Amino acid sequence: MKKTLLGLCALALVTLTSTAGHADTFSFSFTGIDFDGSGTFTATNVGPSPVAVGIEFDITGVTGSVSQLNFGQITSTSNITGLLAVKSFDNNDNDFFVPGIDGFFDGDGVSFVLANDTDVNLGSAGVLTVADEQKSKGGATGELTSVTIQDVSSSPVPPAVPEPGTLALFGTGVLGAAGVIRRRLMA
Repeated sequence: MKKTLLGLCALALVTLTSTAGHADTFSFSFTGIDFDGSGTFTATNVGPSPVAVGIEFDITGVTGSVSQLNFGQITSTSNITGLLAVKSFDNNDNDFFVPGIDGFFDGDGVSFVLANDTDVNLGSAGVLTVADEQKSKGGATGELTSVTIQDVSSSPVPPAVPEPGTLALFGTGVLGAAGVIRRRLMA
């Protein structure tokens, strides 16, 4: 009986404990001849890169803005509204690598959409590809003069805290199971 009750308590303890994941935040900025922009990436660490020196990250979210320039003057600015799916624009993979303080993209880069329905891809080859509904497939390509990615924070995501009602229901179930087992062992 004591072993069964101890087993149930261990099961309850294992169920209630959770591991903390990693949500890393990176600031980015880029400048080019016709465009510049900045913002924040949220990314998950996927471990050492098989193709580059450094740690590989999958980008899971992006915020920020992009400005279009004409002779160095901002002609329009649009907010970044979301990340595009992998392989949906300019062969993007939405990965980047961090060898030290600064990061860099691989050749496929990261793609996101702006509030004005423009798709943008930032790639490591120093290329910014822009396309929207009015342009032909592939869009325009501009040369980037710089891309910077820096680690802002690398902190564990706090585990979800169960509501008291959920814990009470779980505890009642454990006590009920213990009562059933006790009756069977006593009979």
